[in-house]
Amino acid sequence: MKPRNIIRAIENGRHELRKSERKVADFVLAKAEDVIHMRIVDLAQESQVSEPTVVRFCRAIGCDGFQAFKLALAQHVAHSPRYQQYRFTEQDSAHEYTFKVFDATMETLKRVRDNIDVGAIEKAVEALRSANRVEFYGFGASGAVASDAQHKFFRLQISSSAYSDPHIQAMSAMSLRRGDVVVAISQS
Repeated sequence: MKPRNIIRAIENGRHELRKSERKVADFVLAKAEDVIHMRIVDLAQESQVSEPTVVRFCRAIGCDGFQAFKLALAQHVAHSPRYQQYRFTEQDSAHEYTFKVFDATMETLKRVRDNIDVGAIEKAVEALRSANRVEFYGFGASGAVASDAQHKFFRLQISSSAYSDPHIQAMSAMSLRRGDVVVAISQS
């Protein structure tokens, strides 16, 4: 079975790979665009492992073999350009730093999209949809996010509150009943 996002599968499963398979993983993560043009013998040589190790690596990350791995990698590279981390310099124009900020934001959003647990989202939506009362808890900078969420729910005419003080949050939590929902927000 081919993973949905091959790079994410490699990153997430890297710690479970054998030492020799990690060499292949590290090379692929560093040079994904080069790997799609390589033969198995080339990847083995560049990773300093044997060809059977490359095949074991492919199977360990959920691909049926080397060709299936290359296909998944090529699809990823074609549809998911990797944006560079941005650094501002004094020489940057407004045009350059605008693109740097947008590229970094798009990469972050893409990473979240690729890693999101849709089943958990569906459960959360159902809990919120059927809630008697929704309370948002956030502390520090997360308090502003909790207030914003409460404002959005209020506009949808859903009974909601937001608390940023931990003592008030504790008192509020003691008054919750069956069917009430707490959304705890932490940006850190």
